[in-house]
Amino acid sequence: MNPLTSIPALYRQRLYVGYGVAALIVGAISAYFLVTPDTTLPLWLSGAQRVLGFLALPFGVLAGANVGPEDRPKPAPKADDVTPARDEMGYGMLEFLVAVVVVVILVVLLLRLV
Repeated sequence: MNPLTSIPALYRQRLYVGYGVAALIVGAISAYFLVTPDTTLPLWLSGAQRVLGFLALPFGVLAGANVGPEDRPKPAPKADDVTPARDEMGYGMLEFLVAVVVVVILVVLLLRLV
């Protein structure tokens, strides 16, 4: 029995997205400190990078263990019934990318104010 299958799909999806957003924010903050002259990487940021790196393996194994035959790609739709791809929450990839860019810009602006 796989204990990972006891986690509902919606919670797993939220965990994956949360991990991805956390990695994006920590990466953006790290990039800010690395390109700013005369600054060093704070200790808490170095620790956050290490924790995210350590958690990458369990999250990848969790995602891989929960992919079954029903998750295989579906055949391409016919040309007459093509609709924009959206996930279960109703967000398309373009909206997600715009949200990610907005978050990165806000983090950089916030760091500039500090």
